[in-house]
Amino acid sequence: MNTTLPDTGLNEFSIRGFGMEFIKRAQGRTVTGDSNIRETVEAMLSRIRTEGESAVTDFALSLDGWNKPFILSKEKKAKNILKYSGLIFVLGIVLWTYTANVTGGMLTNRYTNKNAAGITKKDMSTGRVTLFKNELGEFYNHPFFGIGVGGSKYSRMENLGITAASHNEISRLLSEHGMIGLVMLFLLIIIPIRNALSQSYLAKAFLSAFLLFWFLTINHSAMRIAFPGFIYGLSVSIILMNEKNTLHRE
Repeated sequence: MNTTLPDTGLNEFSIRGFGMEFIKRAQGRTVTGDSNIRETVEAMLSRIRTEGESAVTDFALSLDGWNKPFILSKEKKAKNILKYSGLIFVLGIVLWTYTANVTGGMLTNRYTNKNAAGITKKDMSTGRVTLFKNELGEFYNHPFFGIGVGGSKYSRMENLGITAASHNEISRLLSEHGMIGLVMLFLLIIIPIRNALSQSYLAKAFLSAFLLFWFLTINHSAMRIAFPGFIYGLSVSIILMNEKNTLHRE
C-alpha cells in the first residue's frame, strides 16, 4: 500500500517561537510498504517509551544517518554544567599555583593589594577608584554632552592635581560624551551579544569569552592599549563550524 506522510507545516520561525532551535525537518513524501507498517511503528514507539533517548539515537542513525546531538534533558544539562564547572575550577587552581610559583609570588601580591616587596598598599585600586569617581562626577554635572573629548585629563588636573590617564573606559565615555557615551556603551555591549545568539553553542562560548575579556580589561586599563580593541573585534566575528574534511588527495 502507499502512504503519504503529511507535511507538519512547521517552519523555522514557528519552531523558534517556542524557544527551540530548528535542526532538520522531514519533507512530505510517499512511502511504499506492506500491511505491517503500523505494527513496525508501534514497536518503534514502544521501544522509545522504554529506552528513551538511546532508542531515538539508534533509530536516527540507522534510518537517517543522523549522528548529531539531540536536545539534552535538564538532568544532563545540570550534570554537564557541574562537570565542566568543576573542571574549570580545578584547572584554575593548577594554573594559579603554577603562575604564582613562576613569578615568585608576585602574582599573589598583585591580587592581595601588596607591592613587589610584599608590603600592603594603602589603596587597593592604586588610585583607579579616585579617577572613576571624578569622571562619574563630571557625568553628573554634564549629563547630556559631557565635558568633551579628552576633557577628563584636564578635569583631573584642575580638581585633583592628577595628570594620570583614565583607567576606566566606561567612566571616560560617560564623562566626556554624556548621554551619547551611554548610548555608545549600550551598542558596544548589545551588538556582540546579538551576534553571538545567532551562532552555534561552541561559537557562543568563544564570542562570550572575547566580550568578557574586553569588558574586564577596559575597566582597569581603558582602551590605552590595542589588545582590548582587537579582542572586541573578535567578539563581533562570525565563526563557521565546518565538520567536513576539505582535503583532497589524489
